[in-house]
Order: sequence, then C-alpha cells, then structure tokens
Amino acid sequence: MLRIINQIKSPIQYVRLKYVNIKSIIHSFAADVTITQIFRNDKYTSIKVVYYFPIEEQTTIYNFTARIDNREIIAQLKEREDRQFEQDNFIINIGILPPLKECLITISYITKLDFIQESIIRFVIPKTILPQNLISLSNKKSKYLQLTPYKIEFRSHIEKLIGSNQQQYISQIKSPSHHINIDRAIQDFYIVTFTQNNTYLDHDIILDIKLSNKRANTFVVPESNASMAVITPFKDDCEFIFIIDCSKSMKNENKIGLVREAMIEFLKNLPNDCYFNIIKFGTKYTCLFNQSAVFYNHINVQIAEKFISQIRADLGGTEIVSFFFSLFEIYEYLISLDLYIGLNVIHHKLVVLVKYFF
Repeated sequence: MLRIINQIKSPIQYVRLKYVNIKSIIHSFAADVTITQIFRNDKYTSIKVVYYFPIEEQTTIYNFTARIDNREIIAQLKEREDRQFEQDNFIINIGILPPLKECLITISYITKLDFIQESIIRFVIPKTILPQNLISLSNKKSKYLQLTPYKIEFRSHIEKLIGSNQQQYISQIKSPSHHINIDRAIQDFYIVTFTQNNTYLDHDIILDIKLSNKRANTFVVPESNASMAVITPFKDDCEFIFIIDCSKSMKNENKIGLVREAMIEFLKNLPNDCYFNIIKFGTKYTCLFNQSAVFYNHINVQIAEKFISQIRADLGGTEIVSFFFSLFEIYEYLISLDLYIGLNVIHHKLVVLVKYFF
C-alpha cells in the first residue's frame, strides 16, 4: 500500500491502486512470489508517499523497485531487525509523487508454505497487500476505502512433483477462496489463473495442493547457493544424521553462520518419535552423541542447540574421502540405504542423511 505522508495531523490516506499483478512459482514447500502494483496520484498537487507491505514470519523479501517516470528506486534490503521493518511490515520511503502521475512498485519474496492435514501444501496471498484490506498501522483511524475499480491478474506456476517411475505426487489442486482455472498441458508445471478477470481481493487467495498417498518422503528445492528440504515421513520412526563441514574454508562469506541457522531450523521441524545425530568434520570428525543416533526429545534438542551454537570453522582442511569411509563404518546401512538424500544447503557444506525404518 502507498501511504500519503501529511505534514499536519490528519486521518491516514492512501494513493489509489490502479493495477495489481501477482505471479508465483511454487516448488513443493516454497514459493517465489512477485507482486507488481501501480498506484496513481489523482491530485493536482504533489504528494509525499511511503510504501508499506505486510510480511509473514516465514517470508523473506529479496527484491524491491519503485518507478516514477524515469526515476527508479532500488532498495538495499537488510535484516528484519532493521528499521525497514516495523510491526510485521516492510516500509520504504518513496519520496515525491507528482500530480497525475503513477508509481509502479515491484516486490519479490520467497516464503515457506504450510503443511496441513498431513497431505496438503497451502499457499496464501494475504488480502492485506491491498490498502482497502489493511490492518490499522497505528491508533489513527484510516480514512481510506477504495471504491473505484482496479485490475488484478493472478498466475501461479506449480511445479509437478514426479517420482522416478513417472508417478504424479500431486493428486489435486483447488482453491477454497476463488474460482480458478488449471492448465495441465505444460510438461513441468501446472498453471493456475483466476476464472474471472474482474476478481477483487476482498479475502485471502488460497491454493491447496494435495499430495497423493504414494509420494516421496523428501522434497528438495534447490537454488544457486542454497536449498530447502521438507521431510514428510509416513512413519515417525526415522533417523536423521546431519553432517557439517567445519573446515577453514567455511569462514568465507559467513558460511558456517548460515549452516548454524539452517541446523536450528531443522531441529525445530523434525518429526516426533524420530532419532538424530550431528557430525562435524574437517581433517577429523566429531559426533554430538556417542550413539549412532538418539531419540528426539526436549533434553536432546537442548544439547544439540548448545552444540550448534559452538560450531566454528576450525577443523582444518576438508578430508572428505577418509571421513566418509569412517562414516560408513558407523552407519553401515548407508551402503544399501532405501532412501538417501544429500542436501546442499550452503555451497555443498551441509549434508542430511535420512533413514526410514520400514
């Protein structure tokens, strides 16, 4: 939403929204979303404006641009603790919007999707991205309620999840919020659009992607320098072995810090009744627990969190061949593993080994 900044105390006002375009690419449990909005100053005087965008806890904004005529603003995005973020809103000063001129906003973000009812991936675009649906940002009453029409376009590419035997892992796509069309003709993606062109965003956009009962237990979303994995075991009795490269090369670009963050996220989201262990290696290796794996409970998680917080890039060089020979002696089942995942989280430096007990 584009808010007008007044020099004197007055009710909050917003610039009229003319157009909004929502594009998303959904890779299993993650979505890459780009929203384009056009706002128009209908006044015959210039106005000073600030842009607000609501963000969820699991959302990361990675690109923002604003264009007024030939002037372009490109945001240098910072951590969420920075003053760019306030009360779960991304805020940036756009400056002066001349009379009868338009401001084109493009904002891109990635978000983790919810997994509900043990089989449904849920993608949501909140209605609060539009000003008439905003939640009050202060104690002041908002004067704004846009009655003039605007154009909205929605297009979502949903990656087809296909097994090694060409089996489809997605059994159904539906929206409990809007009427949608689904184009299934593209080889790698389903394309979802609105059935009606004059749809108004007076409630959240929701897409539910139902997974089939016969599906992979692990989904990996690779990027250029990072990956996201979501593990949805059919049974709780499974084993997770986390292997972390702690060689000196991990000092570069804060790689070891990023691995620590990734490990904390994994610990928070492991399934109940599973077993786990953490191994760090360089010229030598160290296991967190003496056993091959321990039961996932509150006490062991606390021990693991302390271990992770103390991880440093201080184990010399990367002696990966001798390390894996030692690893195979400890975890003999790796040689004939029913399900194995090697996960490149940060520049090939974090590997997750998963065993399911059938």
